[in-house]
Amino acid sequence: MSLATVVGLVVPCRSLPTRPFEQTFVDPTSRSVSVRTLVRCRVVRNDGVMIDELAALHGATRILTRGVDALSDAELAEPSLLPGWTRAHVVAHLALNAEGLAGVLRAAAGGGVAPMYASQEQRDGDIETLGATSPTQLRDRFLASCTAFQDALDHLPAEAWTGSFDRTPGGQRLPLAEVPAMRRREVEIHHADLDHA
Repeated sequence: MSLATVVGLVVPCRSLPTRPFEQTFVDPTSRSVSVRTLVRCRVVRNDGVMIDELAALHGATRILTRGVDALSDAELAEPSLLPGWTRAHVVAHLALNAEGLAGVLRAAAGGGVAPMYASQEQRDGDIETLGATSPTQLRDRFLASCTAFQDALDHLPAEAWTGSFDRTPGGQRLPLAEVPAMRRREVEIHHADLDHA
């Protein structure tokens, strides 16, 4: 089974039409079925995170996963559009970014706070190390990180979205509510950096 197929099963987004100019969306990120109908399809989860941002993230992740899945072992070793990074480095960064954000979300779900990365130096070293692993290990880690991030997103209680976290200990403070948009930007920008049709 390809990565794209697996992620396609993990993050489906379904909509059910109702009256004209309105749309009912079944929130794909919620364990309990939560249905809201709002005019002009501006649908918001009960915790205030916009479903359209989550849907955009899901779509971008599916496209990225297909792109990573399509890269041959040799293509992973080729340069990316980022100076000094191969495509494998970019995929490693995306995997570690998902793992870091998943850790932030899991800590928040438990009432705690965790930094996204232990330090900037460790983040950079981890990218180098993971980028040098075998293509199979890299792909497996990438897929597992996407799944872990989605699982952590699914399990974050509504009240936790008001919290914040540090990118690194004592570093930049960021609101949890920005996590879906942060991840989507990483996915879309670095997918382009792979420079693969």
